[in-house]
Amino acid sequence: MALNYDQPIPTSDVVAALAANGYISTATLAAIEDLLNTDTSSSLSVAVITVGEDGALEITLPEGSSSAQAAFFNTLTGQTLDFNSASTGGGVFADTPVYVFTGNGNVNAVFNTVDRVIIGGEGNDSLVVLGDHNTTVDGGAGNDTIVTSGGNDSVSGGAGDDVVSTGSGNDTILTSSGNDTIDAGANFDVIQLGLVSNYVLTDGELLVERDGAWVATRTDGTESIVRNAEQFIFTGEPGQEDTVISFAETHEDAVALYLYEALLDRAADSEGADFWLDQLDHDNVSLTDIANGFLASSEFSTLNGSNINNDDFVDLLYENLLGREARLDSEGKAFWFDQLEAGADRAELVVNFVELAMANPVDETGIAQIIILGDDEQAS
Repeated sequence: MALNYDQPIPTSDVVAALAANGYISTATLAAIEDLLNTDTSSSLSVAVITVGEDGALEITLPEGSSSAQAAFFNTLTGQTLDFNSASTGGGVFADTPVYVFTGNGNVNAVFNTVDRVIIGGEGNDSLVVLGDHNTTVDGGAGNDTIVTSGGNDSVSGGAGDDVVSTGSGNDTILTSSGNDTIDAGANFDVIQLGLVSNYVLTDGELLVERDGAWVATRTDGTESIVRNAEQFIFTGEPGQEDTVISFAETHEDAVALYLYEALLDRAADSEGADFWLDQLDHDNVSLTDIANGFLASSEFSTLNGSNINNDDFVDLLYENLLGREARLDSEGKAFWFDQLEAGADRAELVVNFVELAMANPVDETGIAQIIILGDDEQAS
């Protein structure tokens, strides 16, 4: 990275230099800019660190600076760096939000303390994040092992055969090339698998169950083997909807997840789903309460207006949940419309509509699929 580190560096130059590394995802670059709470017209204090064979750090900081917003580590030789320890830079970099490792050395590093972005190099790295902070980790190239604890983390193993474990929190894990083994841990976790066209169907399915894990196979034969994830997203081709497959523990949980599709025309987001499913599972809310929450939300009114009439409301349910126009089912539309005109509660009607749709599944592009675990019933 050909930058002058003696002075603060324009943010745009730092981001451009990182973007030139083909292994770093656009999501990671966006996370850096968001975490630093800065724009491309500002400047960053950047440190460069070379690690010697004895583990000693040679640190270059901008003149007059005692800390850095970003730390770039040159080629390492396999030492274990504990950034909770002052002896290996914890004193200088304990609060540094961005760590970037370059070169093909095998990095072994342990982190804690603050929300942060960590980018691995080209070697076989081991990156362990302790504590409950929100962390973005991009493994880069090589066969990496990435472990996070609490917090809502975003993890990309990058190229290579990677092992990822994300502990608790609502985590997002991005798969890339190579054979990846993923344990998403507790809470509501999302696996983003990239273009659906890069995957093959096995017995007609994108995901197959094997030895207690869900397996997605790419066209090149490599696999993502995933445990403890609640949602898988396969990106559609330009102009096409994403394919979303979610998992629910119970029938009620599946209905709750489908309410997102019915009323907000999208799959459940991790934080919202984790909140509502936890409330539902502890009998703090009913399915009707959740539907009422969506109907009263600013997102619903932004999408559909604040005074949607009964005719348009029924059309909305057909289009969002069944993927077709209500007019093609004149008798069905009349049934639901007449109930609303007679004073039926919209939230209760939506729950009933979802229940009926689950009992009579359709296979439409863009309609989420929900698998109920531990049950032969599958909603799609």
